[in-house]
Amino acid sequence: MITIVDQFIPELEQDRLEAYVTDSKFPYRFHEIHSYHDECYMGYSPKQLTHHLMMHGEENVSPHFPIITPVFGSLMKMFGEITLFRAKVNCTFPDPRVDPLVSQQPHVDLKYEDGRIIPHLVCLYYINDSDGPTFFYDKDFNIIEMVNPQKGSAVIFDGQIMHSGTNPYENPFRFALNINFRQGADQIP
Repeated sequence: MITIVDQFIPELEQDRLEAYVTDSKFPYRFHEIHSYHDECYMGYSPKQLTHHLMMHGEENVSPHFPIITPVFGSLMKMFGEITLFRAKVNCTFPDPRVDPLVSQQPHVDLKYEDGRIIPHLVCLYYINDSDGPTFFYDKDFNIIEMVNPQKGSAVIFDGQIMHSGTNPYENPFRFALNINFRQGADQIP
């Protein structure tokens, strides 16, 4: 299941969210996107700026969490009640070390410590117009779909689907909101 929804939130809310997360007062952390060191490593692992809005198991929620209320409203219109695992804003930027369209490491977002995938859905909401597509893969790492970031659109997919981003190469920044959730209001194992 890979579903693309244009105009996921109203245009006024799109502009408000973009202005908020691109403001110099919005705090980010600098870290590696993914760092896998095994035989399935395919992409590269650049740095990105990230702001964790909420993470299951962490006591504190970011004071900036309310800015994504419109996105949650749209998710609840589609799925009813949801259980939230994680919400974060990612900012990637051109990386002169790699050619355009070289993907980052294919991955799934949530796994148990023993490596099993935690059943979940993913909503990638694109905050700004940018290049740097998201790739989706089959079990043999063949690309099955490519989605270009378009402001206001969201791609929603089963969390078991391997995916990867790419850094922008023409735009200075690629902002995306990553939400991991489960349909229904239940206890998280």
